[in-house]
Amino acid sequence: MPIKRIDLKNYITPSDYMSFPQGDTRIAIISNSGGMARMHGMRATSGYKNLGICSEDETCEHCKKGYESKLKWIWVIYWIEKGVVRLLEGGKMIGDGICMATQKAGLDNFTQHEYIITATGEKMQRKYSVKLGAKAALTDEEKTLTEPAKKFLINKHLKQK
Repeated sequence: MPIKRIDLKNYITPSDYMSFPQGDTRIAIISNSGGMARMHGMRATSGYKNLGICSEDETCEHCKKGYESKLKWIWVIYWIEKGVVRLLEGGKMIGDGICMATQKAGLDNFTQHEYIITATGEKMQRKYSVKLGAKAALTDEEKTLTEPAKKFLINKHLKQK
């Protein structure tokens, strides 16, 4: 990966995962389809630690250790305002919201429109709502820039080992 100049005007903490700030955030889903999986994780002093996908059978090492799994909706997204690609692992509020908004609009995939995710509240009181936004229209330059990041996230986090 080439070294990139740090843009202090638009700097955000580097991460593979999407974390929604307070208020409205515009995203475009750039993965060809969404997925659902039971995911293991645990709370740590530094925040939430993702432990991986549950095999949903007796061989799951995380289930054996007593780590609860939760259903997650998974997409690779483009954060429009920040111009970055992230992995969205959403819980029921976000995942179901995206699916229901897409279904209600009569769309047959997730890549046709932007989504506006509104985050309100803090910590355990956090709530999310989802609205369908404008027709998704990534520029050719954005498509060229997002493709390597999308492939990287899929290979790093979503390929079964």
